[in-house]
Order: sequence, then C-alpha cells, then structure tokens
Amino acid sequence: MVEAAQYHFTTESVMLSRDENATISGMTGREFQARLTAMLSPDSDPANTGGFPEAPLAYDAVWALALAFNCTLNRLPLGVRLEQFTYDNQMMADILFECVKNTLFKGVSGRVMFSDSGDRIARTQIEQMQNGKYVVMGFYDTTTQELEWYNKEQWIIVQSQPQCNNILITGCSLCIAALFLMGLPSEGIALPQSAFSILCHSRISILMIGFTFAYGSMFAKVWIVHRMSASENQQLASRQKDEVRNRHRAFGP
Repeated sequence: MVEAAQYHFTTESVMLSRDENATISGMTGREFQARLTAMLSPDSDPANTGGFPEAPLAYDAVWALALAFNCTLNRLPLGVRLEQFTYDNQMMADILFECVKNTLFKGVSGRVMFSDSGDRIARTQIEQMQNGKYVVMGFYDTTTQELEWYNKEQWIIVQSQPQCNNILITGCSLCIAALFLMGLPSEGIALPQSAFSILCHSRISILMIGFTFAYGSMFAKVWIVHRMSASENQQLASRQKDEVRNRHRAFGP
C-alpha cells in the first residue's frame, strides 16, 4: 500500500490562513492556532487531537453564523424578532439564507464566502505523497481561477514505458468497436445471411484482443512502477547498511 500510494496527488480545502494580516476576529491564522494549542494539555499532541486541524473552519463558521444573524435582524419586518424563528417560517428562512450567501469576510481559515447553494467557497490545497509524508504542491483559488504552484512535485509514471499508453488506447478502441458489432444487425442495417458467421466470430475475437491489449498494458505499467519503486527502496536500504557498516569501522567493534 505504501508503494502504491507513493507520489499520488490529493486535494483538500485550506483550513488555516497563511496571511499575516489580522482577520475579522483581530487574530491571524497562526495566532489562532497558537491560542488553541495553548489550551491543550501539555502532554497533548495537536497532530493527534481530534478536530484540531478543522478548528479554524469551525471558528469561522461561528463568525459567519453571527454575521448572518445580524444581517437577518436588520432585514426583518417591524415587530418580527429573530427569536421567533421556526422551521416553518419561510419568510425568515429566505432572509437568513440570502444573508448567508452575501456573507464575506477574512477569517482565520482564509477568505470566507458562500456559493448560491450555501456551500463554503475555499481555496484548494494540492498535496503529493512523498516518502510517506504529504508535501504541499500549491494552491488553487476557484473564485479567481488562479493557481499557485511550487514546482516540488516528483513524477514516476512518465518513466513507465509511454508506449503502453498506445497499446491501451488501441485496446479500448477495439472494445468499443466490438460493442458496435454487438448491435448488428439492427433496424435499417441489413446483412446477408452469409455474413452472420463472420460477424459472430468477429465480435468475440475483437473483444478478446481489445481486452487483452487494454488489461495487459495497464498491468505492465503497474508492474514497471512497482519494480522501479522496489529498486529505489533496495538502493535506500543498501545505502543505510553501508552507512551503518562505515560507522562500525570508524568507531570499532
């Protein structure tokens, strides 16, 4: 599993702002994290504390709710109070939902804003697994469609025999062609009786060849990547053994 996960990419929403400017709460993202860490017990590890990474999102969610309530309070008709809200009150629900959509502020998790459906719009953090740890590759802002890339990625698939891709495409094309043959004869397409035997054999033959090409090329790519990863691990283990051996020689038995 470790070898299979090596160098894969993953994305998630940015949970902590890197901006050094104060947010709506008067704190930066790092200051919020420092205050939260100080509240933990001395023997607690923040990395193993449930909910610690998501805490900035929860904190900003409370701020968003407070701002939406304040906006709703100012838009309610005269004599109607926010405390009178019920789930059957469609008028108040529409005002509250509209206020949520229009909420925009700088929070400890980044810029807080919502889509027309009420979902949080956040920057996307792109990571890659390298040597068992996630390394941040960059960030993508969906609102401005700007990509911030650090060029720290490592590639291994490009070395896994690109010609396998051509065989894979050929195999998939043959499988698709076999599907068309499966539909013959059809309305408007007449075939002579002598062609039925050839058609039946062609369907099976083309499908088998296409599947063999497609599956075989995929297996070959996976096997090559596995061998390359295994070779890297063997080289690393060999270097570590050499280092240990050299230390023993330097310091004696």
